[in-house]
Amino acid sequence: SGEAGYALTFAIAYLRDLALDYRILSESMETMVPWSAISRVWPAVVSAVNHEHRKLNVPGKPFLSCRMTQLYDEGGVLYMYMAVCTGGLSPERALEAFEHLEHTARQAVLEAGGCLSHHHGVGKLRAPLLASTQAPEFTNVLRRLKSAVDPQNVLGARNGPWTHAGKLRTQRPDQQGDKMAEACVEPGALAETFVEKDSCFEPESDATAEPSLKEKYDEALNTVKTWEPSKTIPTDRRLILYGLFTQEAKGDVQESRPGMLNYEGRKKWDAWNENKGKDKETCQKEYIEELGKQVKEFS
Repeated sequence: SGEAGYALTFAIAYLRDLALDYRILSESMETMVPWSAISRVWPAVVSAVNHEHRKLNVPGKPFLSCRMTQLYDEGGVLYMYMAVCTGGLSPERALEAFEHLEHTARQAVLEAGGCLSHHHGVGKLRAPLLASTQAPEFTNVLRRLKSAVDPQNVLGARNGPWTHAGKLRTQRPDQQGDKMAEACVEPGALAETFVEKDSCFEPESDATAEPSLKEKYDEALNTVKTWEPSKTIPTDRRLILYGLFTQEAKGDVQESRPGMLNYEGRKKWDAWNENKGKDKETCQKEYIEELGKQVKEFS
């Protein structure tokens, strides 16, 4: 059975690549869940993903499956698969939609009582959710431990949960010598200066690094889910956040404005259309600013 399991794992990777030819994006995810919560996790994932799939107007229906792969005294490991048809969407729009659905699935796992990961680790993919599962003090301890044990950032280079915190100092092989030039660039902009062969880089201290805009935005979205205002928030203020969130996730509105009898639909359409032409970064900044104002006014 062990050999058959490895064969299946090997085949799945190729099935995923084959599906790309048919505009199907897919991924696996796993979580460790205590026995007290294990019956809630998978239904929560299915419900959340299907709900967001309908909102995104992605073609077809999402394919979702789950199996239990490991058993422990404390709980079990759920290994989940998700596949989404992206036919008719641009590559950029397809990737954005899939990443949103994947993030939705992982968020549903956490809210239902599961862990961020079991054996896949955290890395860059789950990094935006890490802050919601760790105390800041513990995160700081781990960062300092990483810096002490691996000061040259060799282990898991550019693939850890704090990859985008701080800057990386790169040294190109063709710049060796007394006149070596050092280029400080953001981690996401290394294509021009980073050379894999014989290259090295040193991370600047990131123990107190400023979170990226995306990290701040993800934190804001988590705040909205858990925040309980003490005062009633006016509908027009709620619609501001709705419009920015939808523009950030979907881009400019494409569908027609709802009819006059659909009052709520027209209000949401107008709020979305108010942000026409804004890019993702602008929407994220304005969303964070507006939420901050609302928290101060209505808490």
